[in-house]
Amino acid sequence: MDRRKELIRNSFIFTLGNLGSKLIAFIMLPLYTYTLSTSEFGTVDLLITTVNLFLPIVSLSIGDAIFRFSMDHSENASRVLSNGVAILSVLSLGTVLLS
Repeated sequence: MDRRKELIRNSFIFTLGNLGSKLIAFIMLPLYTYTLSTSEFGTVDLLITTVNLFLPIVSLSIGDAIFRFSMDHSENASRVLSNGVAILSVLSLGTVLLS
C-alpha cells in the first residue's frame, strides 16, 4: 500500500508541474494575439512548436530526471542535482558552440 501512495503522490506532483506550464501558455495567449499580427503569430507559434518538439531530445529530459530521482529516498538529492546541472551545462555549451 505504501508504494501505491508514493506512486499517486509522485504522479500528482508531475501533473502539477505539467499543468503549470500549460496554464502559463494559456494565460499568455491573449497577450500574444493582442500584440502580434496574424502572420507574426503564425511564425511565433511555429517556432514555439518546433522548440517544444526538439527540447526533450536536445536536453535529454535531464530536468525531468532530476525531478524524478531527487524524490527517490534511496538517491542522494544533492548528487542528483549536481550531476544534472553538470550534464545540462555541457549540453548548453554544445548548443552555444553549434549556434
